[in-house]
Amino acid sequence: LLFHNASVSDRLVAHLTQVIEAEGPVTEGNLFRKVAQAWGLERTGARAVERLRTLMPDRMVRTIEEEKLFYWPAQSDITSWERLRVADAGDESSRRRIDEVCLEEISALVHHVLSQAGASSRQDVAHSVCRLLGMSRIPAQAQGRTDEALDRLIALEIVVDIEGQVRLAE
Repeated sequence: LLFHNASVSDRLVAHLTQVIEAEGPVTEGNLFRKVAQAWGLERTGARAVERLRTLMPDRMVRTIEEEKLFYWPAQSDITSWERLRVADAGDESSRRRIDEVCLEEISALVHHVLSQAGASSRQDVAHSVCRLLGMSRIPAQAQGRTDEALDRLIALEIVVDIEGQVRLAE
């Protein structure tokens, strides 16, 4: 299979970089699955994962969150991440589960929701974030991940919580 041939290593590195730049921050699992599928692999087995890991450029920013490795676009400033990806209703592949989204991007989504909605309950914020990701159900972990993002924004004094209602600080 061409994927495992050393002659295509540079093309694989370019493909990894392209996906990270377009979709990052992205989990390692999703990144490797997208690249492997684009190269005709139906499954991302251990051999394919190992090949892609060894090819991953050192310049790529990496973070680990809840045992998931996220790859970020090169030159990313994680501390002030504002880019967010919203699901396209007509494109099933644009949907993401909240556990596939890093805390920094959830924080950016929370900021976006509060800038649009004004003061909201934490539960309403979690529901809105999930809808933006294209999730039809709101799993229990979604509230926890959104609360974690809200607490981070409160600590940074970007959001305030007044009697259970969160809103952007003035």
